[in-house]
Amino acid sequence: MQTFSEQDVETATRSIPPGKSPGPDGITAGFYKSTWPIIKDDVVMTVLNFFESGKILSQINATNIALVPKVSSPNSVGDYRPISCCNVVYKMISKILTLRLTEVLGFWLVKIRPCL
Repeated sequence: MQTFSEQDVETATRSIPPGKSPGPDGITAGFYKSTWPIIKDDVVMTVLNFFESGKILSQINATNIALVPKVSSPNSVGDYRPISCCNVVYKMISKILTLRLTEVLGFWLVKIRPCL
């Protein structure tokens, strides 16, 4: 399997909608996109370091969960929809993994489909 690259990080960054709610750090994807030439090296280093070491700062992994009511007068936990607000760097890592797994799964599905 090929290693992760700077291009993977840039692709993930471009794919995140700029208007999404920020995570606990308060930084939106729009900020990352508008300041990309300035912060690119640090962000790429952070993301690629995660893929090399398997370790991530707890601040990047932090997530706020908001409970949004599904009905006008919620009475139980089931009446709420949980919404996770993750940090953008976490979203980048997740997107890169999703894209890579999609490639791998697509390859294997083509191989095993005749067996089904």
